[in-house]
Amino acid sequence: MSLTKKLGPILVVLILLCSGCSNESSEPALSNSVGWLDSQDDAFILAKNPDSYDIAFTLTEEDSGAVVQVNSGTVFKVVLVSNITTGFSWTFETPFDTPPLKLLDQYYLDPDSGLPGAAGTQHWIFQAYSKGTTYIDLVYWRIWDPYSAIAWMDYTIVVRPGQ
Repeated sequence: MSLTKKLGPILVVLILLCSGCSNESSEPALSNSVGWLDSQDDAFILAKNPDSYDIAFTLTEEDSGAVVQVNSGTVFKVVLVSNITTGFSWTFETPFDTPPLKLLDQYYLDPDSGLPGAAGTQHWIFQAYSKGTTYIDLVYWRIWDPYSAIAWMDYTIVVRPGQ
C-alpha cells in the first residue's frame, strides 16, 4: 500500500477537524463583563441593559441592617462585592417573590482591574410598586454547600404610596 493511500484518510480527518478552528464566527462575540447570576440555579446570563434603569439610590454592604423608606414607583439597586471565581456568590436567603418590591434585574460585573481572581460586584435592581414592608435577605455562600455561608446582608424596605 502506497504512502498516499495510508495518509489520505488521516489528512481528510485533519482537514475536517481544522476547518472548525477559525477564530471567525457567524455569531456575535459576547462579553462576560456584564451578566447576572440566577439565584435559583446559579446560571450566568447576560443582563438586559443595566444602564437603562433610572436608579434613585444604591444600597451597599455598609447599609446592611438599614430600614429604608421609599415611595411606590421608586427604582433602586443593591450592590455587593462578590468573587464568583471562588465559587461564592450572593443569593437570596429565601426565594424573593414578595410584594411590595419587584426584582427587575440582577447581574454580575467583572472587576475593572482585569486581574484573574479579583472580586467583582453583584447587582440587583428593584422597583417598589405597592404599599407595604418587605425584607431583602442575602447570603454569601457556595450554593452547593449549605455550610459554607460566610456573610449575610439584610435590608428592610418600607414602601409608601406614590406621591
